[in-house]
Amino acid sequence: MGTSNNVTHAPNIVSMLFAQNGVKLNDMSSNISAAGDALNFYGSFAKAPQNVWDDTLDESIKAFASGTLAMYFGYSWDFFTIKTLNPDLAFDIYQVPSLPGQNISIASYWVEGISSKSKHQDDAALFLQYLALKETAQKLYAQESKIRNFGEPYARVDLAESLTDSVAYPFVASAPSATSSFFVDGTLDNGINSQMNKYLNTAIDAILNGSNPQMEAETLSKGVSTVLKQYGL
Repeated sequence: MGTSNNVTHAPNIVSMLFAQNGVKLNDMSSNISAAGDALNFYGSFAKAPQNVWDDTLDESIKAFASGTLAMYFGYSWDFFTIKTLNPDLAFDIYQVPSLPGQNISIASYWVEGISSKSKHQDDAALFLQYLALKETAQKLYAQESKIRNFGEPYARVDLAESLTDSVAYPFVASAPSATSSFFVDGTLDNGINSQMNKYLNTAIDAILNGSNPQMEAETLSKGVSTVLKQYGL
């Protein structure tokens, strides 16, 4: 943690700190102090002279894969990236840490949809219903697990306990307490997520350059409000 440009999933990590600190992302002005504290904590890992991270280091996922980084915050698909970079790396997976009484994580997921221009919308809807069935999800997971370390984690929380012996379990176990955020990476949307992340990155960079975290939280809050209004939210 600490920087905005070479920490994989930096927006997601800050989102988690916001959520666990009681910050309402769509109304940050209601708790500026908590937002400033979260930003300050995140940035503290890269603040000299006692920093343990800086922007001269490799991207965090690469550093972890090389064995030079002790802990990494990531999602299930990062497992395969890390194993591709370093097949011999041995590591364990745990649920993200949380503040007492604030067991909240940040979800990142894909959804299936049906195009309004499709000529087979009814058939597509039936297929999606089939994919969502408990038995279908279990079959897919079993087949995928034959060609890689584990299958795509279940979207159904009622199947989570069936994965207690799998490295996928820590990911699905967090689902009931997960929340969504518009501060997330990897969407490539060139829209609301990208615009929000620009404001967030600016706040982090400013704090690392000595700016007051509370002041940057206020500026970020105003930026968030501007983007939300743009999208009618």
